[in-house]
Amino acid sequence: MIGIAELFIPALTTVQLPYYEIGRNAARHLIEGLDVSGTQPVDCPLVVRESL
Repeated sequence: MIGIAELFIPALTTVQLPYYEIGRNAARHLIEGLDVSGTQPVDCPLVVRESL
């Protein structure tokens, strides 16, 4: 997928958000009635482009 960050000059360094994993964890917490008041850390790989 080509993101808007690649269209800038220089291309912007960003993080890659794992949308599927975030959604899966949210659904699991809701279905299983787990605590949803806190935060859940998620690994977000750094996508290094020309701006770094």
